[in-house]
Amino acid sequence: MSHGGARRIAAAAMAAMTLAGCIQPMPKTLLRRDELVARYNANARQAPRLWARAKIHVSLRDDKGWPIPWGSTSPLASPNGLLLLNKDRPGSADFVLVGLEAGRQLFRLGSGTRDSDEQDVYYLWYQWGQRGQAYWGLRWLAGAEGVEALPLDPLHLLGVLGIVELPGDFTQLPTVAVTMQEQRPYAYVLTYLDRQPLTGDVMFRRRLYLRWSDTQPARPFRMDLLDNAGRTVMIAYMSDYQPIDVPDLPAAQKPPVMPTDLDIRWPQRRSRIHIVLSEMTTRPKWEPAALTYRPPAGLPQEQVDLPLLLDLLEKQGTQP
Repeated sequence: MSHGGARRIAAAAMAAMTLAGCIQPMPKTLLRRDELVARYNANARQAPRLWARAKIHVSLRDDKGWPIPWGSTSPLASPNGLLLLNKDRPGSADFVLVGLEAGRQLFRLGSGTRDSDEQDVYYLWYQWGQRGQAYWGLRWLAGAEGVEALPLDPLHLLGVLGIVELPGDFTQLPTVAVTMQEQRPYAYVLTYLDRQPLTGDVMFRRRLYLRWSDTQPARPFRMDLLDNAGRTVMIAYMSDYQPIDVPDLPAAQKPPVMPTDLDIRWPQRRSRIHIVLSEMTTRPKWEPAALTYRPPAGLPQEQVDLPLLLDLLEKQGTQP
């Protein structure tokens, strides 16, 4: 064999050894489902509310298909939004993401009570130049067959914050099941199961990927939202976990943490929202009314579940 051939074989062997050394072995530590959920919920429970500054970049399309890009998450950009979350209302997590420019609200994306009748709703309204629209739906009908999705769905965003508790009872719905992703990135995959509104059919609603590691905490790094056919309609990536400021936290107790980099995409709708959070605190820095759905006067509104609601009322013989 020539000296050149020997050198090439030696180089290939060294490259193979280097590559093998870089391949992360499958973790040996294995947490049970109850341990995963208990740890997740213990962290979430420490944040009954949240106030945070946000850098926001939004890319969506209006009802005519026109692209609407706005904002920036560049390290050089200043915060252009606020995130508010309140879990004080029993059985509800109300929140809003507000986009700001020169002190003016350009959009609000959230869930809470409707100002006119106090019904539980989820909503998005925006005003960019001459273009503006408000979309909203009744929260109890969210996910029902035939309900049109919002261009950016707030109920999807709520699930990626990491501080809203998961079901802890595995004997009734809603609940979560666990499977393992035994390839990189290694992950515990918690699949959320619940009944579809109206039909009662049991559905897979979303998948939450938690890091499976011998050295790193089992924190979520990805969430997939599933439609009624089981297709992935949203993919969210969560990273850069940081502590939340909690007043009067005992010195020996670690503060809760949450992901501060949220990259959320709706591929079929060609929509995306990228959020970078800072200054997270549980201090009550706002009034509960700040979470109310109250769109600007004169803004066109669309109730996304109205056709379904009218059909239900007709079947019941009730006038809207």
